[in-house]
Amino acid sequence: MKKISILFLLFLVVGSFILSITGCDLTGVSIDARVDSFIYDLNFERDNVYTNFHPTETSDYNSLKNVTLTIEPVFPASGIPYSRGTLDTSDSANVTTVISGGGAWGSKNAVFVMIKDGLTWYIEELHLNGSPVWQ
Repeated sequence: MKKISILFLLFLVVGSFILSITGCDLTGVSIDARVDSFIYDLNFERDNVYTNFHPTETSDYNSLKNVTLTIEPVFPASGIPYSRGTLDTSDSANVTTVISGGGAWGSKNAVFVMIKDGLTWYIEELHLNGSPVWQ
């Protein structure tokens, strides 16, 4: 019995190690967590904003990698810090919130169209004040 317990513990340790080095995420990313990641990246890691969008379902995906041409005109650095209001996730094709920024940016109504890939939610489209920004 002791030998089985040791083998089981060893299996758990090795399995956890393999999952951690391969970057495998068993829990996925929720809609809330994805939108929060998007806001975080706007504020602190602008070069990573594109990673919040689905790589094959967002037609602007590759364009989003160019922060100067795509992110900066919509969410200027002068608007940092950006924040979000209450998130309504009752419809994944119409996730709504208000995004607020500093300076002249003010507040804008945001609609995120989300898409689920496996266990992970991604942004497929973003609309601000009723106009599509990235699709």
